[in-house]
Amino acid sequence: MSLPMVVSGDDITITGTLLEDDLPIAIPGDAIIQAGVINGAGGILIGVIEQTSSAPNADWANGVIVCQFPAASTGGIPTGQYTLVVELFIGGARTTFLAQIRIVAASLIAPGKKK
Repeated sequence: MSLPMVVSGDDITITGTLLEDDLPIAIPGDAIIQAGVINGAGGILIGVIEQTSSAPNADWANGVIVCQFPAASTGGIPTGQYTLVVELFIGGARTTFLAQIRIVAASLIAPGKKK
């Protein structure tokens, strides 16, 4: 399976389904979902951003979340493999989900030029 690939300095949108025992989790509307991106050493690359059930294509009742990070939070991240950390808070309970992503640096090549 290939890693989701996103571009440093762009708005990032990652859609996924939260599963428990291989079944989608029905996420209640009053739940809180926070997401961030860390490197292999646990360093924070994109700080925690609260996510919303009203994001396009989100379907919390069927476990589908959409993690959105604005371009301002993604600039300057070097190309590499990182970990998306999603924390789901329902009542007083917290569940953490991890997923690998690949961030690449944007590069513009003028037409007719070779990199």
